[in-house]
Amino acid sequence: MTFKSKCGLALICAAIMLLALLPAAALADGGFDDVAEDAWYAEDVQYAVDRGLMQGMGGGLFAPDDLTTRAQLVTVLYRLEGSPEITGDSFDDVTAEDYFFKPVEWAAATDIVSGYGDRRFGPGDTLTREQFATLLYRFAEFKGYDVSATRSIAGYLDYLVVSDWADKAVRWAVATGLLKGNADRLDPAGPATRAQMAAILHRFCDFYLTPEEFDPEKAYAGLLQTYKAVVSGEAAWDEALGSPEFFNRIPGYDAPATGYAFMDLNSDGKEELLIGPVDLGGSPDWYRGLLYALYTYDNGKPVKLCESWERNRYYLLTDNKLENDWSNGADDSGTDYLMLLNGDNQLSKCRPYSVIHRDVVYNLFSFDPAQAYAELLQKYKAALTGETAWDEALGSPEFFGQVPGFDAPEPGYAFIDINGDGEEELAIGPLDMGGSEEFNKGLLYALYTYENGQPVKLCESRERDRFYLLTDGRLSNPWSNGATDSGVDYYELKKGGAGLTPCDEDSSPRRAVDFKAFAFDPAKAYGDLLQTYKAVLSGEAAWDDALGSPEFFGQIPGFEAPKAGYAFVDLNADGKQELIIALTDYSASEEWYRSLIYVLYTYDGEKPVQLCQSVVRGRYYLLADGQLSFYWSNGASDSGIDCYKLAKGAAALTLSTPTTGTRQDITVKDF
Repeated sequence: MTFKSKCGLALICAAIMLLALLPAAALADGGFDDVAEDAWYAEDVQYAVDRGLMQGMGGGLFAPDDLTTRAQLVTVLYRLEGSPEITGDSFDDVTAEDYFFKPVEWAAATDIVSGYGDRRFGPGDTLTREQFATLLYRFAEFKGYDVSATRSIAGYLDYLVVSDWADKAVRWAVATGLLKGNADRLDPAGPATRAQMAAILHRFCDFYLTPEEFDPEKAYAGLLQTYKAVVSGEAAWDEALGSPEFFNRIPGYDAPATGYAFMDLNSDGKEELLIGPVDLGGSPDWYRGLLYALYTYDNGKPVKLCESWERNRYYLLTDNKLENDWSNGADDSGTDYLMLLNGDNQLSKCRPYSVIHRDVVYNLFSFDPAQAYAELLQKYKAALTGETAWDEALGSPEFFGQVPGFDAPEPGYAFIDINGDGEEELAIGPLDMGGSEEFNKGLLYALYTYENGQPVKLCESRERDRFYLLTDGRLSNPWSNGATDSGVDYYELKKGGAGLTPCDEDSSPRRAVDFKAFAFDPAKAYGDLLQTYKAVLSGEAAWDDALGSPEFFGQIPGFEAPKAGYAFVDLNADGKQELIIALTDYSASEEWYRSLIYVLYTYDGEKPVQLCQSVVRGRYYLLADGQLSFYWSNGASDSGIDCYKLAKGAAALTLSTPTTGTRQDITVKDF
């Protein structure tokens, strides 16, 4: 009969740190001298030590025959419950100075213990086997576990010796296998040894605390959502998350973007949450291994272990310990080393085995496919434009024009969330369907997903082994090894998966994909907009105020501005050029019109976005450093000059400080 009740892994590992109360000792690394391999309790001792439930006694000894006390077991149960705050005065032999004061008061308040009935608990009394069974029974009952299992104990010769108050608990302990007899005896009044403690706790964990796989994404979900909202600007800054300088909340402090990663730093089966820099930027040594913040999971919730500040930084080392570089000034600086012990929810000082910083691959909070796949996209771009030699790791060469006589359409890229997990996949495929639309529609030259901070290739097509994207996000895979050996397979990318999984045949039609060219072509990107300008300025279409201020385009009588033209300039060095609408000739009034920008656009999200437009009393000029100076006036007593820049990845101008006031001449083309 089974009465298992599932509890999270956190409950097991957070706590039964049995006998941190007992004399401290080093963990066993190859067994104990006093625990024979064939001892009946050898496996239980190994279980308890491996999981941090018990420790050795030092000198390579476990002391399996040493006796345990009532206070020690109560303290174990108290820690299992999360060490709640408690006060009281239940027993005369338990004082507030005792390490077991709170555990005993908690156990009394929850009716797990009642003492001897004369305000005496007997904390140092040796724990008997029937007391052990009773305390575990009451704890299980308190937790809501199923304790209905029972079994007759009449088969044991000493069953009549079992105390009346312990009878029900002992029957339950026997039925569940927690308590086992020896030579037809239960020995209920006998002492509980350390070996028996290890064995009974092992059985209790196996019976009631069925481990569930620890899922850090779920465990830290609320905290991750908070970080995401704050980092993306959706929510106000919360200093509880960490030091503001690392999150760019202090003007002039330009830290790399923030990301997250999961690592099991103390080998307890639960991963810690690491917050740190996604991109090492220009100071890789300064940021390598840096932890903006570190959390562990304890008693059903995240617990912060540390956070870095400018002068108090934490770094992860290759042995999973931490280096803490701190300074309160030139005369008060130092380096500490810390570790997270198994079962702890705070860091402890230690000596490191290594002082080498460990690289951490962080995931982005707000998934940006352009940033996530940036390096891979650059590799494709370099190979396809001839800047580097072809690399077959990118895909099958026939589809990339590397096989003579194979004339495939030029490749492009697209971002598509094919499995609905909120993170887009990178699809490589034909820019133009060419003359074989049915052959090329939905065709994927290659497909990548993003996992653990890196792109992962899911598939690539070859001439006789092609992958097509279907409208429901699945893939069809027609393949052939010859006329008599051909077929079609179907695959799907499951949420959270990093590989394709075979699935049932799918009748969904192929999905047409609008791929973008690897090399940004501003003439194509802004093509429709340029055509609109051309039509309006030539008189073929009516004026549209959305294009800019009408005085600069000859739409206001008496205002004779130079003729408008266009130019492409990459203002923020992101590889994509901005579109500038400016004058073709400024000789008539050189200083007034020199470097004047009528309108400025950037390209974002598949379309042009207007950044600014000049009016007579609010004019934008292009400076030599790629920034803009803005002259404005609301009247003689209310005028000024501001400076703006376009940050990488941005679709709006931000105020800045110019590095030069020199204007940049603009060479424009006629529409």
